[in-house]
Amino acid sequence: MLADIEPDLAAVSKPGDANGWYRVLCDAHSTAEIMPIETTVEGNEIPKYRDGWYLHEKTIISREDLKRFAKARQLKPPFLHDPA
Repeated sequence: MLADIEPDLAAVSKPGDANGWYRVLCDAHSTAEIMPIETTVEGNEIPKYRDGWYLHEKTIISREDLKRFAKARQLKPPFLHDPA
């Protein structure tokens, strides 16, 4: 949702905002800044990528990790704002 689209493998595979955000999230994951909650898809283990798990369109990342990620980059995506 950082690119204002639903997670989609086809979208992150093409040049553009979705691919850029995907790369940023992968980098944040590789440095353990964010960690996925799930490591399986449909009962199958996600393939290892370098020293971590391969992120995909069904990877779940906690709201708190995403909030820290956004705050560190001074981002304010509407979907992370708590209702008043």
